[in-house]
Amino acid sequence: MSKVTKGFFWSAVDYVSVQTIQFLISIIIARLVTPSAYGVIVMVQVFVSFAQLFIDGGLKNALIQKKDRTEIDFYTMFIFNLGVALFFYAVLFITAPYIADFYNQPVLADLTRVIGLSMVLSSLSITQLARLQILLDFKTQAKARVFSVIISGIVGIGCACHGMEVWALVIQGVVGAFVTSVLLMYYSRWIPRWRFSYRSFKHLAKFGSKLLFGNILTMFYIQITNLIIGKVYTPAQLAYYNRGFTLSQLPSAAIVGVISQTVFPIYCELQSDKGNLWVAYNKYMRLSCLIIFPILSIVGVFAFPLTIVLLTERWAGMAEYLSVFCLVFSFYPIFTNGGQIVMAVGRAGLLAKAVVVKRIIAFSLLVVTLPVGVKAVAWGLVLSNFLEMIISMYCVRKALGYSFRSQLFVVSDIALLSIASICIAWASTLFLDNPFLIILSGSMVCVTLFISGMYLLKFKEREFVNQIIHKVLNK
Repeated sequence: MSKVTKGFFWSAVDYVSVQTIQFLISIIIARLVTPSAYGVIVMVQVFVSFAQLFIDGGLKNALIQKKDRTEIDFYTMFIFNLGVALFFYAVLFITAPYIADFYNQPVLADLTRVIGLSMVLSSLSITQLARLQILLDFKTQAKARVFSVIISGIVGIGCACHGMEVWALVIQGVVGAFVTSVLLMYYSRWIPRWRFSYRSFKHLAKFGSKLLFGNILTMFYIQITNLIIGKVYTPAQLAYYNRGFTLSQLPSAAIVGVISQTVFPIYCELQSDKGNLWVAYNKYMRLSCLIIFPILSIVGVFAFPLTIVLLTERWAGMAEYLSVFCLVFSFYPIFTNGGQIVMAVGRAGLLAKAVVVKRIIAFSLLVVTLPVGVKAVAWGLVLSNFLEMIISMYCVRKALGYSFRSQLFVVSDIALLSIASICIAWASTLFLDNPFLIILSGSMVCVTLFISGMYLLKFKEREFVNQIIHKVLNK
């Protein structure tokens, strides 16, 4: 088995197992705590998420992209991550009472100070993860993350069963960050040294700062939305919006995460060979969409029965957001893969400029939709992500010379087949009343039609499906 194949396998094990376990645990905890408890956590995460951006500083991707990296680069990055994390924790600790006053939620003062600990603990893992990703050693990452999710999940469920509500979520997060950092250091056997090189930092920061700027704009847009919804509306409404966003993001984040963290180092190796770079881009883009499009179609169309079955009636208000956000994240693999291929050829500056344009559009839509209501904000995000996809395609054309038509042609057949399959599946459930039967019947019809369509239309990826079926039947 080649190094890349092993990387794919363990990356898949890492993301799929972790995301599956996290999903199951979140479902259990969501049935034990109120939507308002989740809303309160999101209020704090607005500030923590900004701090985490500066802690990474864009240095992780800069280190992966750099070809002539040395051990001093890793040491420098580790010290930077930890130092910035401690600084922001001190800021959060001091400003915690003011955050509580802003939201008029007294409990946020203590919550902010405890949640901030996870930020410091997570900073210990950033360099470890970058190093393992460069080595395509996803097996070590998988082991650490799986054990961490299981341990923190058990602790969180235990706390929720004892009626700790919002504190169950807080403790789960801190325990998860601690266990992940400890296990990564134990498994990787890499111990950082207290050696900092200004020259190394300057080189990494030159590339990383361009990524950081774009990430700040993106995070600001996401978190300012959460902040305003949390301030103007109720914690429950914020929870419906945020959980709908998070759950709809899972399929795209998991699949794109599996592929992107494996192929980004490959893209970087091919940065001077645009022909093979385009071949690789086509392959991994289609593979992403082949899995993501049908899954999001099923979740989006059957969002209401899914919500009732998994989270009970009290989360019914989330269903509409879940459905809308599935449409939002259908664009995700396209602009994510596009961004990675542009970044791999060293055009981080182009990406930074593109992000500015994207955020101007997104903020404009946010200003227009926020006074209308939370649902209007969600639909505004659909338009925003569609335009973001167009801008990302422009960046690919600018950096690599690939036309809009050729980029759209890569996944157009997969998109059309997904739409046709889910429409027929939805029609087949119109006479069913039981939510469980609707989900089961609709999913089976959609998947059957999609796979049949792959063979009838002779998708080249059908060989990939044949290999999976062959391996399953032989076991």
